[in-house]
Amino acid sequence: MAQRAAIASDLSGLADRFRDALGNQRLASRAIASIASRAPDERLALVSALRLAEQSPAALKKLLRTRELADDLLFCLGSSELIGAEINSMGSEWSAEFLRANEESCDSLIESIVLNSPHFEDRRGAAQAITAFKRRAFLRIAIGDLLDRLTVAETALAMSALADECIRAAYTAALDLLGDRGKAVGRFCVLAMGKLGARRSECARSGRAARRTDHGAAGRRFLSC
Repeated sequence: MAQRAAIASDLSGLADRFRDALGNQRLASRAIASIASRAPDERLALVSALRLAEQSPAALKKLLRTRELADDLLFCLGSSELIGAEINSMGSEWSAEFLRANEESCDSLIESIVLNSPHFEDRRGAAQAITAFKRRAFLRIAIGDLLDRLTVAETALAMSALADECIRAAYTAALDLLGDRGKAVGRFCVLAMGKLGARRSECARSGRAARRTDHGAAGRRFLSC
């Protein structure tokens, strides 16, 4: 596929703002050329890069000095609005998080998907902590997938590990918040219905799924999500 030689003309103003915000014409010009040649969406990449340049120019310049890292970052910013928004929401931590995601193997990634749940005072605090954990882990998976650090099978495995850990953390937090009442909760299972929901499942509509998993076990709780 032929590479684009320059940024689209209607984005020249945005590119000029990026140069000014970064404060290094050489690095900015090289980054813009990388966006023009590699980013699937030039505007998306430029907007996200501009925000990083405005928020943390020193960290961005340090990363852009390594050409391969610069190309990887700008490709990701131009490939996914979610990745750009999440990176820009991290403040000074974004660079370390991106480098970590760029270097991780499937094994190290899955090993890192663990939330050491502290004692939560209320449901809001628990929800915020689990949500933040999920977003960070999902970002690393998404970057690894985009940059081909992970195969399709490894990406699915990592996503499954993240889902397991979020369920475990939520269950642990719920028991913690329930206190003595949590002791009455017995064994339970999670019925993952997928995007179409239980009503689209022939098995669920007929009730066979519930009967097969229950068998009259006392105290068992079911959570569909």
